[in-house]
Amino acid sequence: MSVGEAVYRSLMPYMTKLPSGKWRAQYRGPDGRRKSITRPTKSEAKAEAAEMEAQIRRGTWHDPTRGRVLLSEGVTQWSEGRVVEENTTKKNTSHLKNHVKPRWTDCRLYGISHQDVQAWVAGMVKAKTGAETVRQCHALLSSILDGAVKQGLIRAN
Repeated sequence: MSVGEAVYRSLMPYMTKLPSGKWRAQYRGPDGRRKSITRPTKSEAKAEAAEMEAQIRRGTWHDPTRGRVLLSEGVTQWSEGRVVEENTTKKNTSHLKNHVKPRWTDCRLYGISHQDVQAWVAGMVKAKTGAETVRQCHALLSSILDGAVKQGLIRAN
């Protein structure tokens, strides 16, 4: 086997069939550590692992496990880095307590979709929450998610 062939093979995902019948594809992350993906079919696992390797080579890879953080943890990290007026802090605390946390606190950051946020906003409007409160709550959630993007926890807001 030539050196080029050895390098090529090291970049290809390593496939394993699990006792459950699912397939695990392993690939190396940018740090050299093995990462794995488990999917129902061999072709799905191989394709996703190959895409992860392509993203690593392009420099656009994002560790999907980092987005498993709950929004409640993201709020803590986000609030620690903010410097705002005392009245803003009080208003944000109230909006978080009454509107944001009841809906999102147990959600993982990677699991918050655009449709979920739209439904949440629509629910607040139907509940006759004031327009300014709805706007501020949406802006608050958006700011928290922007912070998560900047920290590398999720790819996009």
